[in-house]
Amino acid sequence: MSNLFKDPRAWALLAAASLTIMSNATIAPALPGLQALFASQPQAELLTRLLVPAPSLVVALTAPFMGVLVDNVGRKKLLLIGTLLYALCGTAGLYLPDLYSILGSRLGLGLAVAAIMTAQSALIGDYFSAHMRGRFIGYQTGASHFGGLLFVTVAGLLAAHDPRAPFWIYGLAILLLPFFIKALPEFYHHRHDEKQPRNELEGKSNGYFIVAMMAVGVLITMLVYYVVPTQIPYHLVNRGFTHPEAAGWVLGTLMITGGISGVLYGAMRTHLGEIVTLSSGYLLVASGFAGLALTHSIGGLGVSAGLAGAGIGFVMPAFMATALHAASPGRRGVVAGVITSSLFAGQFLSPLVSQPLVSRWGYNVMFLILAGALIVTGIALSAALMLTRSRENDH
Repeated sequence: MSNLFKDPRAWALLAAASLTIMSNATIAPALPGLQALFASQPQAELLTRLLVPAPSLVVALTAPFMGVLVDNVGRKKLLLIGTLLYALCGTAGLYLPDLYSILGSRLGLGLAVAAIMTAQSALIGDYFSAHMRGRFIGYQTGASHFGGLLFVTVAGLLAAHDPRAPFWIYGLAILLLPFFIKALPEFYHHRHDEKQPRNELEGKSNGYFIVAMMAVGVLITMLVYYVVPTQIPYHLVNRGFTHPEAAGWVLGTLMITGGISGVLYGAMRTHLGEIVTLSSGYLLVASGFAGLALTHSIGGLGVSAGLAGAGIGFVMPAFMATALHAASPGRRGVVAGVITSSLFAGQFLSPLVSQPLVSRWGYNVMFLILAGALIVTGIALSAALMLTRSRENDH
C-alpha cells in the first residue's frame, strides 16, 4: 500500500475516478429546488428527475466507442479532453436558462464521464501489475463510497442556499487538469506488433468469455445494488420512518461499509483468493437485501444496509480487475469501455426493473427476489471463474 501511494500516478487516477463518482448524484439534493426554480416550465417535474440518470444513459451507450478511441488516439489525450468537457458541461447548470438546456448539458457530461472512465481504467492496466491492479481498484471502490458521501453532503449544504450552487462542484475538474498533465505519462501500444493472436485477448482462447462474463456480472450486480439508493427512502416511509434523517443514516451506513471493504479488497483477495472473495461478497450483499426485507427496526435496517455495502466492496473491484487482466495492452480501452457501459447500464435500468416488482409484490418481496438473484449471480460467476482458471492451468 505504501509503495502504491508514493506513486503520483495512483493519486492522479484516484482523482480522475472521483470525477466520475460525483457525476450523477451530486445534484440530487438540488432537485426539489431546481423544480421550484423552473416551476413555470412545462414538465418541470419530469425534467428535473431526468437530470440525475441522464449521464448514466449516455455512458452506457457510448463507453465502448470511447474505448476504441482510447486504444487508438491515446489514453492520456482522451482523459484530458474528457476532463475539460466535464468541467464545461458540469458547470453549465450555473447559467443555462431552462431545464431543457440543462438536460442537454447533462448528456454532454455523460460523454465526458465515458471518456474519463475508459481512459482511467485503461491506464490502471498500463501502469500496474495484475496484483497491484486489483488492489488499486479496491482502493478506488473505497474512495468512490467515501467520496460519494462527501460530495452529496457538500451538495446538500450548497443547495440549501441556492439550487444552482451544487453545479460549482463540477469545476473541480479544471483544478485537476494540470495534475493529470504532469503526473500521467502516456503509454503507446503497437497493436500490430503484439505477439498475441489478433483474435484473442491476452493470447487466451477464453479471453473474450472472461470479459463477457464480467460485463454481464457487473450489469446484473449494479442493477440489483442500485435499488438501495433509489428505493430505500420509500421503503423506510413504508416502514413508518418518515424523517429524511432515517434515509440519510441508512444510506450513510451503506457508503461507509462499502468504503471500508473496498479498501480491504486487495488484502482479502491476496489471502482468500479471487473466487472466495467474490462469493463472500455476494453472500454479504444478499444477506443485506434479505435483512432489508425482514427487519423492521431502524437499527436492523441500518445493519442490513451495512452488510450490503460491505459485500459490494468485495464484489465490484473484481469486474474491472479481472477483465483488464484478460485484455492485451492494445485492447484495454475497449475492454474498459465494455465494463463501464455495463456498469452504467445497470444503474440506469435499476429503477425500471425494481419499480414493477414493488408495484406487484411490495418492498419486502422485491428485496427477497433480488437477494435470490444475487445468490444465483454469485454462484454463476464463481463457477465460471473456477472453470476458466482450471482450463488455464491445464494449458
